[in-house]
Amino acid sequence: MDEVEPVRTGTRMEIAFGVLSAHEPQETVKQLVCSLGDRDPIIVHHDYSKQPRFTLAGTRAYLIPDFIETSWGSAALPRAIFHLIRTALKRSHFHYFQLLSASCLPLRPIDELRGHLSAGRHAIYADIINLDSDERAMMSHGHRVFCRTGKHGSRLLNWSRRCYLGNDPVTVQQANLGIVERSRPHAGLTARQWLGKKIHHAARAGLLDTHPFRGDTAPLVGSLWFCLRRDVCEYLVHQEESNPLIPFLMGLKVCDEILFPTILGNSPFASVPSNHLVSDFIGSHPRPFDEGDLQTLARSEKFFARKFEVAPRDRIRQSVLERLECLKHGDSPMRPKHPSALARSLPKWSKEQDDRASDPT
Repeated sequence: MDEVEPVRTGTRMEIAFGVLSAHEPQETVKQLVCSLGDRDPIIVHHDYSKQPRFTLAGTRAYLIPDFIETSWGSAALPRAIFHLIRTALKRSHFHYFQLLSASCLPLRPIDELRGHLSAGRHAIYADIINLDSDERAMMSHGHRVFCRTGKHGSRLLNWSRRCYLGNDPVTVQQANLGIVERSRPHAGLTARQWLGKKIHHAARAGLLDTHPFRGDTAPLVGSLWFCLRRDVCEYLVHQEESNPLIPFLMGLKVCDEILFPTILGNSPFASVPSNHLVSDFIGSHPRPFDEGDLQTLARSEKFFARKFEVAPRDRIRQSVLERLECLKHGDSPMRPKHPSALARSLPKWSKEQDDRASDPT
């Protein structure tokens, strides 16, 4: 099923960019749209229940009018992503679809991404972990995979996870996810930790909830920010209505990090790592990039990065955008600088607005 007709000679590969927007200032989303160039379609799903007056006037992005109200960790977010992909399929003849958040920015010119996709022609670019072959990830994320929220077994599984991880767990980065592990992972297990592990194995066997991970269906988790070939997009939106796993997956906690990896990773299509660099996690969320990350961002071979502060004049944003402009024009990227001529060319944005944009409330 991975064999598809190659892009014909003389035909430009088209990449559709799908952007999820909710709380971010509209100038920040405009900044992202402008950074994606002027050749490929850009479709934005904005949750107007969060910002009713949101507009992208003056850009070429298409704003989906019939939005889905979203909230973090709920089934509404996957529904919005399915809607975004379905809209892209109807509006564009794209070859690839790249999912982005409003806190993403490109690290390299889009034409370089086009060349990368043309050379590889892989079906799925996504970061996926199989819990059956990764015990650390199993003990970090299994409580969200093998038992639905609200089930009696869910409380037991959460308790067993705390038993296993102990009082001082640490978060490590793997496949653009924050994986929580014991602070001394190579030390022997205490009786309490052993019990926590055994309860997880019982949940994997289906003793706490009737989950669908049986036979050849693997339990998978991963980062959301995938890039898919068009035929995979067509396959994926069909799965929303036809795949019997969907109702169970929609009932899981933070289901987007489970649903899409599970459907894509158990599909007939092969996958390779994503095009994204995601910042380190603190708890359940990636932290915003800071000045200590500038060299990492400059050296990365990835094409996009997340997560940036949402204030349009954030210094790290400006440095990345300035470097991107140099790369677009074939100039040698200079050492990352603070806001300069590029910043002065952007719409005026007051310090008070920066403060409001950075306020998590």
